[in-house]
Amino acid sequence: MARPRAFDLDEALEKAQAVFWERGYASTTTADLAAAMGIQKGSLFHAFGDKRSLFIQALTRYLDRGTQGLSDRLDGAEDPLLALQGWVEEKAARCATPEGRMGCFGVNSSIGLAARDPELAQVMADYWGKVWTLCTQAIQTAQEKGWVREDQEARSLAHLVMIHLAGMNVIARQGLATDCLRGSSQALFDGFRPSAVPAHPAG
Repeated sequence: MARPRAFDLDEALEKAQAVFWERGYASTTTADLAAAMGIQKGSLFHAFGDKRSLFIQALTRYLDRGTQGLSDRLDGAEDPLLALQGWVEEKAARCATPEGRMGCFGVNSSIGLAARDPELAQVMADYWGKVWTLCTQAIQTAQEKGWVREDQEARSLAHLVMIHLAGMNVIARQGLATDCLRGSSQALFDGFRPSAVPAHPAG
């Protein structure tokens, strides 16, 4: 009979994520990971596989939490565009924190590794696909209510949001002030609305 696992898988993944995020994939060793996770190397390999497998699991967990947070934010929002803007501005505020100045774990991974790793590239493509779908749905709903300009397709505006998110996280690594990041987010969403329509309160 197998012995019960003596550690929490989700907590261990969170600790592994922190190490990968701070040091980068290439500079992280299995010894670093085992020490941070508080487990033996054998337990690490048994539960998660090799370093690459653990990295992909930690990254997938991080990305899934991000898309779930966006979905929760948009679900039932009276003004979905305002809800989307609020989510982006929260990201901007987080970029000014010490953790945020390390950049986005997902964006860092896509820049540094995805071009050389087809499986990782697919993980990132799936994430951005989910973000794009949620953004497109939110913008389409706002367009139907007359709160978003109709001379641009919702899908194209959703791509703008994605590009803004990725660029914001890259710029954050250079230490750009929070008000600059928030200001650019405000300008982006102001450009989505018809000039005669102010932001509708989310309620």
